[in-house]
Formats: sequence, structure tokens, C-alpha cells
Amino acid sequence: AAPGADALQVCQELGMVSVMFCSLEPQDKLKAEASEGLFSLLDQIFTQFDDCVKHRGLFKYQHVGDWYIVACPRAERPFDEAEQAKPYPDEHVVAMVRLARDLQDAARQQRLPTSG
Repeated sequence: AAPGADALQVCQELGMVSVMFCSLEPQDKLKAEASEGLFSLLDQIFTQFDDCVKHRGLFKYQHVGDWYIVACPRAERPFDEAEQAKPYPDEHVVAMVRLARDLQDAARQQRLPTSG
């Protein structure tokens, strides 16, 4: 047997997955402003993003700081062999493009808190 063959499987190669990395702008102001108002704003934006992702049927992988990462639904089930064996649906790509537009629209509605 191969070394570690009995170990719990912790990773899986996925042949086809759409992934989108989002970063909020303006980076210089976001990094300089570590206030309660900014954290509240990020929470509002990411809550809106979560709603958009759910509406499009995609999978929120995570968000870290001002980064937001989304993947297609098959990334949510990497060990589901039946799901991974299916042909990659074109709808995932279309949904990701539409989601990108949704997220831009949601972010444009927000304004950075003013220091004062």
C-alpha cells in the first residue's frame, strides 16, 4: 500500500471549476482605515455579496479581509465522485459572469465611512 493510503483524504483534484476572486477598491483607503465604520461597511457589503451568490446558485468559498472568493457549486462537493464525473455545465460560467456584474453593482451602492 502507498504511504498514507489509510489516512483520511483531505484534498481532491477538480478538473473543471470556475473560481472568482474579488477585491474591493480603493485599496489604499481600505488598508489605512481600520475603524468600526469600515468593518461595519465590509459586513454590509459581504452580506449583500452572500445574497447575490445564493441567488445565482454559486458557492461562497470564503472571505478574508477585503477579499471575497466564489466558486461554482461543484467546488462545494469535491469528494462527490458522481458530481465531479459529470460534464462541466456552461450555466456555471454564465452564472459567474452575471454574479460579477451583481457584485459590482452591490459594491457601487456603498460608500467608505468618512473620518471625522
